[in-house]
Amino acid sequence: MRRLLGTAALVVVLAACGPATSPEEAEANQGLLDEVAEQVAAEDGVTDVVARYVDDAENQARAALTVECRRCDVPALLDSTVRAVWASEVTPLYGISVRVSDLERVESDYVSLSVRTDEAELGEKYGERPVPSLPEDE
Repeated sequence: MRRLLGTAALVVVLAACGPATSPEEAEANQGLLDEVAEQVAAEDGVTDVVARYVDDAENQARAALTVECRRCDVPALLDSTVRAVWASEVTPLYGISVRVSDLERVESDYVSLSVRTDEAELGEKYGERPVPSLPEDE
């Protein structure tokens, strides 16, 4: 009986750690992040942007962007990239990860934010999101 309860508990834990979206929702969110990537790519000095909507057991509903530039203002570009993700309609959005690297100056910066814990600060800095970040039941 104890083994059965332990197995049931493990199944519940694993189910809770699974993707937050269906494959169709994840694909739609990737499309929205591709639009964010196009917006970021238009900024001065940007040479490449890779944007991924990651939704798996390790990284639920996370927008992950890598930006490469030449002779850019790394902190300003990092901030504007986070702002662009925040202003997007990607939902659910549990986390935002952005890395900006200036390939000419050999300078980079990285930020990883948890929307669950940083939502108030993000809202104060960037304004209200056009859609809820988290599902209603969270």
